[in-house]
Amino acid sequence: RQIFQWASEGAGLNTIAGRLNDAGYLPPSHYKNTQGILTHENLMGNGNWNTRTVARILHAQVYTGDLVQGRTKIVDHQQVQAGDDNLIVARHTHEPIISHAVFEAVQDYRKQVCEQSKAVPKKPYTPNIFKGKVFCADCGSKLHFATCKSFGGSQDHYRCAKYKSNTGSCTAHFIREEVLKQIVW
Repeated sequence: RQIFQWASEGAGLNTIAGRLNDAGYLPPSHYKNTQGILTHENLMGNGNWNTRTVARILHAQVYTGDLVQGRTKIVDHQQVQAGDDNLIVARHTHEPIISHAVFEAVQDYRKQVCEQSKAVPKKPYTPNIFKGKVFCADCGSKLHFATCKSFGGSQDHYRCAKYKSNTGSCTAHFIREEVLKQIVW
């Protein structure tokens, strides 16, 4: 309920994941482990909420009390995504956690955000010569390439992946690309 509430108020996926981590809520895999229903220890994850899990929850109609089947189908022995015409929806199969109105409002808002994001001009591809080669000195995570548009210009830099994903497990480490190049050269 809280995830859908935050999403309906306009909170983004990163913000929601950060709030869940800050509040100490167990992510689904760790909750399943406490209940003894996790099928394999490799499915545990790192113990933090991430944007993909939040997005999957926000997209799941099951929280409205409906059961949806047929999202995928088998074509030439391969599982592929099926179209909306393939869906089978059984309404009111269990007690809902959220209303259909809240679910639809969140879906509409997420579509609007997606369209706005698509409308923003994208920076052309630039090769990342340090990809997979630079890591955070504190937590060991990869440093991700990013561009910061501040003070009227843009600064290419690398920052800690764990901080970038708002997991709260590292601090805001970064190094400008030009400084890193000078050090390496």
